[in-house]
Amino acid sequence: MTDTKDLEVQFIDDMATATEYQLKHTANVVVSETADGKLLSISVGLNGFTHPQTEEHLVEWLAVENDGVIIEKVFFTADQTPEFDFLVKEAGTLVVQAFCNLHGIFGIYV
Repeated sequence: MTDTKDLEVQFIDDMATATEYQLKHTANVVVSETADGKLLSISVGLNGFTHPQTEEHLVEWLAVENDGVIIEKVFFTADQTPEFDFLVKEAGTLVVQAFCNLHGIFGIYV
């Protein structure tokens, strides 16, 4: 497991000029409103780009942050697809983060 505490979260500044590198490292989040809150369906990759999931190069974890506090973090291995669903009952500013073992942390505001 890589120590990530000092890594800066990378964001896409402009989706119109986003690179393939950025798109395949950033989480895709589909939000559904439910009676209990917001259901986030989270995977990795935007606009048809997907991230490799090999022993050498993988998304190690996905995290949901609410107002600067991580409220859920799910870990993955090379044989797992990095995706999960998470219900947020009380949402402030939501950020989903994806950590690539080679390229760092990529975030997206929800």
